[in-house]
Amino acid sequence: MKTGNFPRFLVPMLLVLASAVASAQDFDFGQLGGLGGLGGDEQVTITAQFVTAPNSKAGQLQVTATIEPGWHIYSVTQPKGGSMPTSIKVAESESYQVLGEFHTDQQPKIKRTELYPVPLEEHYGVVTWPAPIQLSADADPG
Repeated sequence: MKTGNFPRFLVPMLLVLASAVASAQDFDFGQLGGLGGLGGDEQVTITAQFVTAPNSKAGQLQVTATIEPGWHIYSVTQPKGGSMPTSIKVAESESYQVLGEFHTDQQPKIKRTELYPVPLEEHYGVVTWPAPIQLSADADPG
């Protein structure tokens, strides 16, 4: 299985991970540090990689968030009525097609609070969201 950075044709691809980043101690929902340069210090670092089998046009796009201690981000499945869910969007291109939804490699921690009528789904530490991707016939996965 081949892993690595994006092939050249994926470099200009717009990849956005938008999430409310909150302090685990004080519910400071206004902080967005580390996401697109908003806010102050880097509480979350986002990386992505393309993974494929040799000579294959099918693979996975994996987006990983590394979250600093004392902070968390919300799941992609955070129910309405709670905090803002994490959203991963990939720009459309003729070079590739994302074939499914981004899902997580781990279950979120469920937290109940009096602030929201629904439970909060939170991720701590390191979390990865893979999604299946198909390259076009003329794309070089190498």
